[in-house]
Amino acid sequence: ATTTTQPPTTTTQPATTTTTQPPATPSTFPVEVVQDYLKKLLTAEVGVSDLVNEIIGISNDWDNRSETDVTYGATEEAMEAAVERMQAALVDFDLISAPPTGDFPPKHLTVVSAAGQIAESATEMLAGLQSADTGEQRQAAQVGLNAAYGVFIEGIDAIIAEYIGDDEITALIVSRNLTAPAPADAEETASEETASEETASEEPTTTTTEPSG
Repeated sequence: ATTTTQPPTTTTQPATTTTTQPPATPSTFPVEVVQDYLKKLLTAEVGVSDLVNEIIGISNDWDNRSETDVTYGATEEAMEAAVERMQAALVDFDLISAPPTGDFPPKHLTVVSAAGQIAESATEMLAGLQSADTGEQRQAAQVGLNAAYGVFIEGIDAIIAEYIGDDEITALIVSRNLTAPAPADAEETASEETASEETASEEPTTTTTEPSG
C-alpha cells in the first residue's frame, strides 16, 4: 500500500490596521454646530448687556433724583421689572450648551458662572434700593454687577477667539461695543447723595417714609 502525506495548510490572516481619529477641534468639529452655538451665545449676550445697562441706568437715575425727578415708587417698579427679566434671561442662558470640543466647555462654564453673579448682584441692588440705608448696599452691589459683567464679556470674547482666532477678536469686540458703564466715582456719588439729601430736607415732610437706598 502506498501512503501519501499531504503537506499542512497554513492560512495567513491579513494584519488589521487600527486608525485613531484625532479629537474634534474647532476646525474639525461640524461648523454648523459651532456657528449655532455662537449665534445663541451672542444673542443671549445682547439681552444680558441690555439689562445690565438698564439696571445701572435706573440706579444712576435714583442717585441723581434731584436732577432726574424720578420717584421712589417708579424706581422700585422699574428695578423689580428689570431684575425679573434678568432672572428669566439667566434661565434661558443656562439652556445653551457648548460644543464638546476644544476649550468651549470650560470657557462656557466661566461665562455661565459670571451670568449667575450678574443676576445675584442685580437682585442685591434691588434689595439695597428697598433698604433703609443711604445707598451703600445698592452701590456695592452695582460695583459687583460691573465686575461680573466684565468677566462675562471677557469669557465670551475668549470663546469667540477659540473659534475665529485671536487676530480677529479685537475687531469683533470693537464692533460689538457692549461695554457696561463704569461705576460712578465714589467722591462724585457722595456729592450727589449729599445734594439729594439737601434737596430732600427742603421738601415738605409727609407721613409716608420711603427707603433711601
